[in-house]
Order: sequence, then structure tokens, then C-alpha cells
Amino acid sequence: MKNFVWLFVGLIVLVSIKSYPQSNHENNEITTTDSSSLLQKVKISGYIQPQFQVVESKGAATISGGDFEPNTNNRFILRRGRLKASFNSKNAEYVFQINATEEGIELDEVYIALSEPWLKTFTFTIGIFERPLGYEIGYSSSMLESPERSRVMKSLCPDEKDLGAMFTVQAPESSVLHFISFDVGLFNGTGPFHRDFDNRKDIIAHLYINQSAFSDLINYRCGISIESGGFDNQSKKHYVWNNGFQIEPNDTLAEAIRSFNGVDAECSVNWFLGKTQLRGEYIFGIQSGTLLSNTTPVVAPDVAACSRDFTGGYLLFLHNLPNNEIQLVAKYDWLDPNTKIAGNQIGFLPNSGAADISYTTLGFGLNYYCNKNLKFLAWYEIINNESTQVADFKSDIKDNLFTLRMQYKF
Repeated sequence: MKNFVWLFVGLIVLVSIKSYPQSNHENNEITTTDSSSLLQKVKISGYIQPQFQVVESKGAATISGGDFEPNTNNRFILRRGRLKASFNSKNAEYVFQINATEEGIELDEVYIALSEPWLKTFTFTIGIFERPLGYEIGYSSSMLESPERSRVMKSLCPDEKDLGAMFTVQAPESSVLHFISFDVGLFNGTGPFHRDFDNRKDIIAHLYINQSAFSDLINYRCGISIESGGFDNQSKKHYVWNNGFQIEPNDTLAEAIRSFNGVDAECSVNWFLGKTQLRGEYIFGIQSGTLLSNTTPVVAPDVAACSRDFTGGYLLFLHNLPNNEIQLVAKYDWLDPNTKIAGNQIGFLPNSGAADISYTTLGFGLNYYCNKNLKFLAWYEIINNESTQVADFKSDIKDNLFTLRMQYKF
């Protein structure tokens, strides 16, 4: 990881270099090395998100920045610290991004995007970049109106990004078909930090339209997405649902299926009281994990895989006051990781447990935009889990969370 840091230092030094006169000893002429055209193509950007959080009970589990330590119910953390370098040429973009927090430095994005120069319609991207599953996954973390993405997206795509290749089809702005966009890609399915552990790949596709009406007073967007893939069941055993999870031996590395279908939509209206937006997604399908986790595994599980039918989604309300400095936000999201079992059966039917518990979250707060670089977020979320027969989840656990965040972006 130190190599990444030195690479960034070298890149920043390169951007800082000015053109110095150089002497030509053969003819005593002074020549100048003009690197301005090259440097104009390099962009350094980033943002930092320090925050303070308070949760209802010590050691509470949370998807907002990770679980609290056992004897802690408040903390300062550096949620994200991104530094990004990009180089743009006529038909190509090269991107390198790292993320730094109090827990260390890690790679975030590295990719090349090549655009064909003739029709100006097709783009090929390869490397580590965001999966094209729905809308929220590809929405920049610096633009998020709430502290985190929804619980269902964190279950399906815990790191948002993956290693793979993708084709994008979108007509140029001069075309009447520019409002239609289509992404289709092939990915390892193991996220950005781990190499693939089998020969299976995930296919992800997203088709959407983006339109405006009434002189841009109304804007709307809607899309559909699918993902089809899975991973080899390393233990050659698989849990199948039959009024509880039952083990099913298999002599081959049977595929643990991951199959998702989603719809997403957004509508915004500009009026005399400001700008109002509604945004939502709904996703359902089959997710494979283990008995203890409904999250997509990034390394080969050393236990039998477990497949579940799931549903999830979110609905987001946004309103910007006329001066655009204050934005009011409310968000409702839910995840039912196992639609075939009711709450009062979890912990009673064979091999059911905490990974089968459904959650709903109601969050609300506001963003204060001091300027184009600096914003503050105050957010409170009420998190509810269904009551079960699992020892620690016989009633709703106390895990409501308050987050106060500052973000500086450059």
C-alpha cells in the first residue's frame, strides 16, 4: 500500500512542476519545455468525511461506519478520505483513487475508460469501478444525501465496486436518443480487494432513461437492472430451504446462485418553494451467502453456502430550500433477507438465525451547504428489526443512531 502513496506523491509533484528554460549547448539557443497541454489533462480531486456518532447502546452493530466497540456508544471516525487522480485524453480516461481512514489506506478505484471516436456512442471500461446495478450503487459517496447507502445495497454489493469490464452505450448529446443509456458488464463478484476464487463471473446490466420537461422544471429518470451469477460452493454442500434450511450434499462445486432484478426511479420538480425530489429503488431475487451472513462473500466460504429469496429497497425524499443552502431529507429503507420465513419462526425452524432477520430504517435530517466545497450533515435513524426466537433478537434491539458529519470536497 505504501507504493500507492508514493505514486500519488509523484503524481502531485508532476502536476506541480512548472516549465523551466533549458539551454541548448550546441547552438546557444534557449528552448522551453511546454508541458501545459499535458497538465491540463490531469485532475486531482478528493474529499474527506470526518464524523461523530452516538448510538443507543454500547457495542451496537451498525452498517453506518461499522460496528461500535463493545464498551463504546459514541465515537469520532473518518468515514471516508478519498484522493483521486484522473487523466483525460481525447478518447480515454485513466482513473486512480485511494481511500484513507483511521484504519489505514486502501485502493478504491483503478480503471481505464475508452470511447470510440466515430459514432461517439460506445465506451469500454476495464479495471476496478462501480457496479452498474441500479442507481444508488453508482451514486458518488460525496453526493449522498444520507450518511450511507441502503441496507439492501450493502448486503448485495458491500464495497460498491468490483473488478471487471463493462460496455456503455449512449448516443451523443446531439442525438435524439441521448436520453437512453445502457450498461452491461462482466465482474468477478468478489469486490475490489480480493482476487476471484472460481471461474464464475457475474453479469450486470442497467438500462435507464433520463428526461426533462417544461423547460427543465421537471426532471425524471427510471431504469431497470439485472444481475446473474454466483460462486462455487467450495464445501460441496449447500443449504436449501425446506421449512428450514436443510443440508444437501453434492459431489461437485455446485453454484451458489446470485440472481437480482431491480427497478429504480427519480423525479424532481423546481417550484417557488425550492426543489423537491423523490427517489426510490426496489430489488428482489436470490442471494447466496452462508447461514451466518446474507452478505455477498468476497473470499471463498469455508462452510456450506446458503441461498435465500430476498426483497429490499428504499424511498428517499429531498427538498432544497430556495437558496439551496439547506436540504431537508427523509429516507425509508428495508431489507427482508429471507422472504420464506416469518420473524417468530427465526431461531425455531432448522438452521435459521440472525442472517434471516428483516430490518427497516427510517432516517431524517438535513444537509447544510456552506459553499460548493463544504457541507454539514445532521442525521438520525430509527432502526427496527423483527422480533424472533434468536437469543439476542427476541425484541427490537436498541441501535438507533445519530450522525453529525462534515465534508470538505475539492
